[in-house]
Amino acid sequence: AADRQRRAAELGAELFPDGNHPFIANILLDWGSALENLGQHDEAREHYLRALKIIEDNLGKDHPDLATPLTNLGSMAIRREDYKTAMTYFERVLGLLDSTVESDHPDKARPLYGLGVAYEHRGRWRKASSLFKRALTIWEKAQGRNHPQLAYPLLGLCRVLARRGQYQTALESCTRALNIRETKQIDPTLQAQARFELAQITWETATRRGASNAEVEQARALVLARRARDAYAQATPPDSESIERIDGWMDDRESPGNERPSPR
Repeated sequence: AADRQRRAAELGAELFPDGNHPFIANILLDWGSALENLGQHDEAREHYLRALKIIEDNLGKDHPDLATPLTNLGSMAIRREDYKTAMTYFERVLGLLDSTVESDHPDKARPLYGLGVAYEHRGRWRKASSLFKRALTIWEKAQGRNHPQLAYPLLGLCRVLARRGQYQTALESCTRALNIRETKQIDPTLQAQARFELAQITWETATRRGASNAEVEQARALVLARRARDAYAQATPPDSESIERIDGWMDDRESPGNERPSPR
């Protein structure tokens, strides 16, 4: 796909010698998406930035077509852990869409989710929770209750609800996310992500409750973590960062005399 989009961009440059045409912007967005999926993030980002400028130059800074490159750039900022920049992009997207589409339009879900992630990493649990819930509601309405996209805001809710001490609700959210991903033909590492999130909240919930079956639930959490680790190890290439994180988490909880783990 990336090769074909590159060729399309070359042909487009012959049609529009200055390259400053919305037709070129659409090619750049598709090309950037293909490159992003190939892991070529820096090059993808350059294409998104160029597409953004072309649309601004031709259609103005308030045109709704800017939503796609802005959302893509926001997501890439999240990947770089540049949460301040991500918030700027996502807030601009939502500002554009607020004046052009209805409040529950599907195009709003992705920037709402991204903004939730940014607030989560700034410690704004309540705000993040609200944004994740809005994204979840929009995607449920547009795509149904079992679409793989729903797992993203559900896992976000799992994390921030746990931070707020709402462990049972967090557990339910994480369980639903994993159930959705396990019933779909998707990247096994996405299933592993949900499985490890559930492992952590299962352990935390069992420990803090002090329930009679706490040891059973903790054992279940370790099984979930091991399965997640196996999936990361079998990926091509193996996700060494995730493997190391899971190993560290399990070592802390499998060590002798560890009666009560520290919070996540």
